[in-house]
Amino acid sequence: MIALAALDLAREVADAHGAASMAAADYIDVSFSSGGLAFAAKRQAHALAHVEARLSPVRQEIALTADGPRPWTVNVTSSEELKSRLAGLRSGSRRFRWQPEDLGTFASAAMWTYMTLPLLLARAERVDRPPDAGALRRLRITLPDTIAGHGRVHTLHIGRDGLIRRHDYTATAFGTWARAAQVITSYQSFDGVPIGTVRRVTPRLCRPLPIPTLVWIRIHSLRLVRT
Repeated sequence: MIALAALDLAREVADAHGAASMAAADYIDVSFSSGGLAFAAKRQAHALAHVEARLSPVRQEIALTADGPRPWTVNVTSSEELKSRLAGLRSGSRRFRWQPEDLGTFASAAMWTYMTLPLLLARAERVDRPPDAGALRRLRITLPDTIAGHGRVHTLHIGRDGLIRRHDYTATAFGTWARAAQVITSYQSFDGVPIGTVRRVTPRLCRPLPIPTLVWIRIHSLRLVRT
């Protein structure tokens, strides 16, 4: 019964987030801004001041372009390439300082995960239903290790409307210690797909800490592209 309850909730979340419409698109175009202490610590406080992204909803193919602090682009064509690039962020001088393209690599993995999360529910190797947390229901998914990004285990806190209100994960590009909670608010509909346009990430111990703001994200627009 627990397994069935978890799968039923996963389907409810996917439906609430317009997963079918997303899956039918060839690409998803997203305009966003982001910053926070985590990026400032890598000497890239402003590299994500305004970013245009195009991503595939079904494979880890992502292109990012931005103009600060200088024009830069990142193009990723596969999960294997993204995994290799993410691993490079934890070696050599990149442990202490990133270039805009390094932050772009991190943002590629992060934004692809956040935007396609409703679709990833169907690709999870395991789906569990932990006890509810107050008014929010919870869903824990284990993703295949072929997917590059914020580790394999993700816990979603879900409202009665089926929308994800908090997303817990480990930002492994920073380290296995980087346990984070992302609070998602201000949902808007873009091409019929509900997207949380305001996101704030703080450290997570036994529970999320109120400060500091490690990462903030503002989604300005989203468009489903059919070629």
